[in-house]
Amino acid sequence: MELSVCSRQSTVSKTKDKKLPTANCLLPTSSLPIAYCQLSTVTSSIVNCLLVAIFCLLPFTFCFAYVATAEEEPIICQANNIEYSKDGKKMIASGDVRITYKGIKLTCDRLKIDAQTKDAYARGNVVLSEEGSRLVGENLIYNLDTKEGSLDNASLFSPVWYGKGKKISKVSDNEFKVSQGYITTCDPRHPHCADYRISSQKIDITLGQRVQAKNVFFWLGKVPIFYFPFYSYSLKDNRPHIRVIPGHSKEWGAFLKTASRFNIGEGEGHINLDYYERKGMGEGVDYKYNSIFGEGELNTYYIYERDRLKAEGEPAERERYKLELKHHYEIDEDTNLRFEYHKLRDKDFNKDYFYSEYEQEKQPESYLSLTYSPGSYILSAKVKKQVNDFWTVTEQLPELKFELSETRLGESDFYFKNESSFNNFCKKAANRDASGGTIDKVGDEKARRLDTYNQLSYQITRLWNWLDVRPYVGTRQTYYNRDKNGKGDLLRGIYYGGVDLSTRFYRVFDFKSDFLGIEVNKLKHIIKPKASYNYIREPKLPSSRLFQFDSVDDISGKNAVTLTLENILQTRRRVRKFSENKNLGEVYPLYNVEEREEEEIVNLADLTIEADYYMHHREGHPHQLSDIKGDLDLNPYDWLNIDVGTVYDSYAGHFKEMNADLTAKGEKWGFTLSNRYQRSESCELSAELDYALNSLWKIGIYERYDFIKQKNWDSGGYSMVHGYRIVHELPCWIVELNYDYKKIDATQRKNNSTVWLIFRIKALPGEAVEISK
Repeated sequence: MELSVCSRQSTVSKTKDKKLPTANCLLPTSSLPIAYCQLSTVTSSIVNCLLVAIFCLLPFTFCFAYVATAEEEPIICQANNIEYSKDGKKMIASGDVRITYKGIKLTCDRLKIDAQTKDAYARGNVVLSEEGSRLVGENLIYNLDTKEGSLDNASLFSPVWYGKGKKISKVSDNEFKVSQGYITTCDPRHPHCADYRISSQKIDITLGQRVQAKNVFFWLGKVPIFYFPFYSYSLKDNRPHIRVIPGHSKEWGAFLKTASRFNIGEGEGHINLDYYERKGMGEGVDYKYNSIFGEGELNTYYIYERDRLKAEGEPAERERYKLELKHHYEIDEDTNLRFEYHKLRDKDFNKDYFYSEYEQEKQPESYLSLTYSPGSYILSAKVKKQVNDFWTVTEQLPELKFELSETRLGESDFYFKNESSFNNFCKKAANRDASGGTIDKVGDEKARRLDTYNQLSYQITRLWNWLDVRPYVGTRQTYYNRDKNGKGDLLRGIYYGGVDLSTRFYRVFDFKSDFLGIEVNKLKHIIKPKASYNYIREPKLPSSRLFQFDSVDDISGKNAVTLTLENILQTRRRVRKFSENKNLGEVYPLYNVEEREEEEIVNLADLTIEADYYMHHREGHPHQLSDIKGDLDLNPYDWLNIDVGTVYDSYAGHFKEMNADLTAKGEKWGFTLSNRYQRSESCELSAELDYALNSLWKIGIYERYDFIKQKNWDSGGYSMVHGYRIVHELPCWIVELNYDYKKIDATQRKNNSTVWLIFRIKALPGEAVEISK
């Protein structure tokens, strides 16, 4: 093959054996590419001078080439040396070669490229970079147009995932095949990376979609831990395919909980297979789906218990299970369909095996509802059914409801509000106890009810330029087909009336201070008093004759004034804001915050006091003044918030309830102190501290103590909980050690202590490998 090289002469020189020194070259984008250097026709002396200057500058220059056919984006090439074939269709570059073409960047030691077919052959220190991926290896065969090819002894770098193999083939724009290799989320470029990896003879990777492989080994360092005949992992999120939790507890004994993740279309699920030394084998399937008819989840679990700890006389073997289905279908922007079904074998099943779900919802409801809410009103239909007969449930077969929010009538200042509903109630009592035994069942309470509430109000704004007035009248008419005594066709009428008075005063003080570090730049004091008079006429049909299905059935007369006073102190100051430091967070997520300051208006203090004064004596309440409610919110510093809520009995002279929270947060630490107080029942104090010692270590302490329950331990309930944790960050992993202690059974004085050792993959923070005892 005859080649042309960049030359200092004005004509193309042809050579087979001799290479000329490097020079600047330009390949035009019209017709066939040729190399040329343009010289002006000048005198011989000027030419000689220019030639001497060119040869002096040649050692400090690169060759630049633009290779293209007509109307095509050019291939831009930089190298120490570039050679061309006689017809100009092929190019050979060597020495620090750099290619740029249609978003592709290719660097190597030596490159051969065909300008027509766009086939490229690269050798030595090959790096192929495209959007979302980077390939590094030795020998590359690649087509710049189809973006397909292969690379020997290659490594693949993409967001989150890394791959390495004897050969990596790129079969489409975002599809790769790794031969005799592995994938991992540990960055192999890190010198101290104690990595894990997933290896196979053939791994298929579709960036942003999925990883698939057969006959897969999971390695931790140089040790194979697991084998899977088939592996499929979605790259649409950062969660692992397998979850394994070994551990030990007093109730279960030694246990091993496993969950294998699978995907069907847009849905995702887990196959759960668990072993409990003192219970037996448990299995189940969890599946979350998303379709054109909505989204939802299915949860199932089954275990045949062979309980070795059961007391004499209690069944040691029994079936326990659950079946749960939740579905939500957004038919259009205004219409929603919801369905929930919860079938449990016994009332303690979730408490024993899924405690976090039990804490969120101790008695899940099974229902079907359809809601239409275009804006000013809501129209809904609901059916609720008793599915588990160990819980008392008020069935609604069905409930039809219409709610019209306060709507302005034309251009007037009148507003109208309506709430109407029809219910076919059936209150079914439980007929089984916690262990599944039959109990004497109370008769069902059945009734149909048609209820409507209508309210008309008038809004007067800025009366006398300072007072807002809102009078209203309302009526509730309710039909019952029967009462407790069996008497039918009852009509109850209740009449409402009242007025709301409110205003707002403020004054700005030209005051600046930095006392105790509390920054104040002018001070604005806002006072917002409000008085509401509410009247409800005593219904002629007393609630004692009615089945109590909900609050509508328990309405009594009222004649009271509600007094509310709110005081606010505002100022303008610089506020520190903490946000993720993305440059640091990719490496050290435990220490990934950065600080900035913004000026804004803040409430230094916000105090609200509210009480009801009744014009009549209430049954069971000797005084006309209700308990006084208070709420105080303090923000003395941008890193500190104090929130206190109280209920005070003014006649007895003591607080009945008090909830207080202190929250403080700095760049490297966070602290929370909380108190929950109910007179004669509980006084719980809890505190939590998190502190980042440095970029690699973080500690946490949690304490909770109930003074009243500890004093009256024999009456039941826990009295104390405390926990400690240490978090250490490695290049690929976050390791967390937790210890918790709590009293869980007052009658038997049982204590429970748990130790967790949790390994989290940094690139996959949503899941963890957890070892507990």
